[in-house]
Amino acid sequence: MPRPQLGVGRHGEITCTRREPGRWTASAYVRDRDGTRRRVRATGANKTRARLALEDKLEGRPSFGDGGSGAATTVAQLGELRAAVGRWQSGADPSTGEAVKRAGRPRPADLLDVVDVLAA
Repeated sequence: MPRPQLGVGRHGEITCTRREPGRWTASAYVRDRDGTRRRVRATGANKTRARLALEDKLEGRPSFGDGGSGAATTVAQLGELRAAVGRWQSGADPSTGEAVKRAGRPRPADLLDVVDVLAA
């Protein structure tokens, strides 16, 4: 049975490797807001410091819920989001409604820009 995919904004298991005497590297995979899985690394003088440095680095990364919808989101806010997505799909800038040119298919990161406009 395959392992479940990392959720957006979540990280996998942290591994620590000794690179040279007095130098450790901690690393983990994280799934970013755009859906891409990336490896994040941090170093430290010992295993514990490397792990703590990586945990600090992971906490500082933007999470999926920043500026998006959640349990406290109202129906009116969701309506505004849907309207902005509709403007974006029609080729208009979500914040101004003005027509803009876009090439190719929309990417998840483009749609997150819509959410960021609404959160501002």
